[in-house]
Amino acid sequence: MCTITPGTVVTFGRYIQYDNTYAATPIEWIVLDTDGHTAKLISRYGLEIMTYHDEQSEVSWENCALRTWLNTTFLNEAFSAEEQKQLQDVPVMISIVPESDAGYGRDTREKVSLLTIDEAERYFASDEERKCFPTEKALTYNMWYWNQYDGRGNECPWWLQSSGGSQNCAPVVIENGDILYEGWSVGSKYLEVAVRPVIALRVP
Repeated sequence: MCTITPGTVVTFGRYIQYDNTYAATPIEWIVLDTDGHTAKLISRYGLEIMTYHDEQSEVSWENCALRTWLNTTFLNEAFSAEEQKQLQDVPVMISIVPESDAGYGRDTREKVSLLTIDEAERYFASDEERKCFPTEKALTYNMWYWNQYDGRGNECPWWLQSSGGSQNCAPVVIENGDILYEGWSVGSKYLEVAVRPVIALRVP
């Protein structure tokens, strides 16, 4: 692993990212912050396409299906037992949505999470920096091909973990990098949104 400083890209863990093979390849992460002991990382690309929850209902981050998937299926597929020991179990604070003054659920602790609205604003200086591209595998979910035809490229929306404008919505960063505070429906099968996992890695 290269030197860990904010803004650099490092590799850690492995995940299937290409459509032409089932082989897992190294995951690239952007270093958001570090205190010399722990580094906060976000995946460089949208690794999966998932709904926030497995049904359209009122749900908090604490109880949503995406949080469960990140800390079970993704955790075990992406990281070996030894790599998991390098992940810091960190608190996740429920954010308040600026437009609605809403915040639902309770604070949690987990090894894999998503950025909050506050963090998405703090760690990325502009909409341009917040833009995300999906992996080749994620492109097979048929969401962004229409973008190519009108010249907009393959930028993909991605989930944030804060509460949305209501309990059945969760905020997203949309294709142009802007934050949609009121969010999108948590369980809609027609709103395929990318997942950019966030981890806290112990620095040697």
